[in-house]
Amino acid sequence: MEFLIVFDIVNAALLLWLWYITLKKYPSLPDQIPTKIDFEGKPYRFGNKKLVFALPVMALLIFGLFIYFFQFPEKFNYPVEITHENQGRQTLIAVLGLRLLQFSASLIFLNLQDFTLRKAVNTEAKPKVSMVAILLSWIAVVLVFITIAVVIK
Repeated sequence: MEFLIVFDIVNAALLLWLWYITLKKYPSLPDQIPTKIDFEGKPYRFGNKKLVFALPVMALLIFGLFIYFFQFPEKFNYPVEITHENQGRQTLIAVLGLRLLQFSASLIFLNLQDFTLRKAVNTEAKPKVSMVAILLSWIAVVLVFITIAVVIK
């Protein structure tokens, strides 16, 4: 399970990148930034520019929670009875699934923050990745995870 450290490194790098772009762009933001954006990419609610830190703070908290939960895989709620024979496989499936979930959430936060920062200074900005693509990627992550779980099981 040492290979799972790659997920932790990538997720930490995404979190650091999220904070980097936020801190870099913060001084040039207008006083009001979009805080709610519909599926077409149009802002419909605005707030103080300090709210730009909401996503990085949430991402940091979620990252911390995931790291904490990874320490106690025996406490997870497994869909099958855990025996001595299947304990390793089931733990691997659970931890891998959580890391995939964390990775996809990190990408979504990064995309939303990038779009918010660009939309704040350019009303014509478009998201680099559309919301439809994000939703489809979540479905893809679930399918990949189910496939991995079936193969490992």
